[in-house]
Amino acid sequence: MPESWVAVSIADLGEVVTGTTPPTRNRAYYDDGDIPFISPGDIEHGTAIVSTQKFITDSGLAVSRALPVGTTCVVCIGSTIGKVGRTTAAASATNQQINAIVPGMGYDPNYLSHLLTYQSNIVLNAASPSPVPILSKGAFEKLVLYTSTNADEQVEIAAILDAVDRKIDLHQKKRKV
Repeated sequence: MPESWVAVSIADLGEVVTGTTPPTRNRAYYDDGDIPFISPGDIEHGTAIVSTQKFITDSGLAVSRALPVGTTCVVCIGSTIGKVGRTTAAASATNQQINAIVPGMGYDPNYLSHLLTYQSNIVLNAASPSPVPILSKGAFEKLVLYTSTNADEQVEIAAILDAVDRKIDLHQKKRKV
């Protein structure tokens, strides 16, 4: 780890938001919705969230916790605890199984997503040892990891990792063909 990196809590990286599910009995929150409603099954670990199984309407978003593009989502309950994805839609929302980090000042959204993906095992290791592992928002916010605070370095690291991800994706597509 570079000497310039510092230990920070997840709460220091930005605003932590736990999702909520609009009541499903109110169809006005869902019918003809076009705003992505993210659940753990919609997240492929370490990638951008480009599609979801469910969508909500503007009124559904109004009773949810809206997330902007570039928010890092972390599954904090269940068998896929620790799975990380990044929002790509202008606005989206998540269910209560996901804690999201809206990047704070000084943190590049792509870098933050890569950082949490790389260090996702801290979420799994901090979860309660039970048949259904869970990590509360408060415990999630207190988790400590090491990071760069240099904006230029963050952008450079994210750009390199994005290039590697694109190359992996290309080779996986070629392999399928």
